[in-house]
Amino acid sequence: MEKKKYKVLKPIGFDGRKEAGEIVEMTDEQAKAFPSDLLEPVTEEGKVEPNSKPRKRKEKKEKKESENEDQESDEADESEESDS
Repeated sequence: MEKKKYKVLKPIGFDGRKEAGEIVEMTDEQAKAFPSDLLEPVTEEGKVEPNSKPRKRKEKKEKKESENEDQESDEADESEESDS
């Protein structure tokens, strides 16, 4: 598999501890194991690519926010029932 370069944004555990600012080489599969707020792809010229694709962790966050809104709605409904 082809390895690509990624800049570490926050410390990660990959082949030991990698600190923020380090450049690591890993496959796409390995990179997908980390959320986008921890790694950024680096171009051939050594420039950091902006994160264009949100990864699963962000989707989970959106889902969690949606569940929180549902829970708040349920709690409001329960509150109205107990007031009457």
